Amino acid sequence: MLEFVSDAAARQAFAAIARQLVRSESSEWIHLDPAIQCEVKFQCLTKDGKLRSPSFQRFVFDSLSTA
Repeated sequence: MLEFVSDAAARQAFAAIARQLVRSESSEWIHLDPAIQCEVKFQCLTKDGKLRSPSFQRFVFDSLSTA
């Protein structure tokens, strides 16, 4: 999904911490620990429940725990 992020600052912020969150990798995917939240805009859901035309909007920091 992040391949469609048009905001360069958001892409750089993500890249700066993403390598610290790697859980596993395959030849096609990098799986991260779910420590980052973002808001995604999408057209609708497909019949099998996937997002159609997802688009990154912003990172969400207000719901992160400070404990």
